[in-house]
Amino acid sequence: MSKKGWVSVYRKIEDDWIWDDKPFARGQAWIDLLLMANHENKKIFFNGEPVEVKRGQRITSIKQLCQRWGWSNNKVKKFLKTLEQDNKIILEIAPRKATTITIVNYSFYQDDASGKAPQMHQGSITEAPQMHINNNDNNDNNDNNNYYVRNSEDKLYLKTFAECGGNCSKYNFYKLRDLEKEYGEEQLIKAIETSADNNKVTTAYIKGILNNWNKKEVVDGYEDLNIIKL
Repeated sequence: MSKKGWVSVYRKIEDDWIWDDKPFARGQAWIDLLLMANHENKKIFFNGEPVEVKRGQRITSIKQLCQRWGWSNNKVKKFLKTLEQDNKIILEIAPRKATTITIVNYSFYQDDASGKAPQMHQGSITEAPQMHINNNDNNDNNDNNNYYVRNSEDKLYLKTFAECGGNCSKYNFYKLRDLEKEYGEEQLIKAIETSADNNKVTTAYIKGILNNWNKKEVVDGYEDLNIIKL
């Protein structure tokens, strides 16, 4: 039986404990690549430098993917090569540097509402209610993002989180506010920047960094904390 239609997967699924259960299955790793890809052209910080990343691309490293998925180096490389051979990704690996992954036909997996509308009308009339539900979800998500922007003007840690590629949702706004109250703005900003260096800018990961520092009573010397598992 052929399967049609689509579902929206919010990036904040990465903040859920069940997503961090390792090792990842191959299907989960593929979905993770789709979640990691930029949904628009933007600059990010990678290894402390601003880098231009196109829509549908992600700059990462084999080491970081090993940490994210709980896999060995060889398994990650083999999986990426398999995806490339299947024309799912374009892979550019620079020795001892960044790995650029480009999702082929990214718009097929992540397009705007106007791009999906014609396909929905081609389907059964019973799909129409679901279309409205998804549009409502998108409207809610836009409201959440607008809420984040409106309330981040005078908060440096919120601006830093957004500039590092974090998901600017109302959920993350409150999570970051709580972390700022508990650890202070200076340490929170350092943790956000460290999460960007590790290519995993989520509130759960940032909280793990702060907890790790707190246990080791680290204030400034955070350069050695490159491997953090939640």
